[in-house]
Amino acid sequence: MNALRPNGQGTYDEWGRTRLINAVIDENFPLVKELAARPDMLHMPDINGSTPVIIAAHIGNVLILHHLVGLGADLRVKDTFGFDPLLRAAMAGHFESVLYLLER
Repeated sequence: MNALRPNGQGTYDEWGRTRLINAVIDENFPLVKELAARPDMLHMPDINGSTPVIIAAHIGNVLILHHLVGLGADLRVKDTFGFDPLLRAAMAGHFESVLYLLER
């Protein structure tokens, strides 16, 4: 996956995901806090252009969403399909995440 390594920052697994994205998917909040503190990881997308905040919205984890937003995650970002965090949360039926994102 070296071809996916932007500017030599971060690393991707065999599915094109960063360690932070995997921590978000696993809902491992302590690891999310540790990895998201690195600016190079906070905004780094996966192979589909989904950033950690898009993934958090998609899985409906408001705690992780709140933390990522507090660190400066961009809520206007879109993945390669044109979906932003709000649309991902709505499509997945995560009402609490939708409300949180609408308040931002």
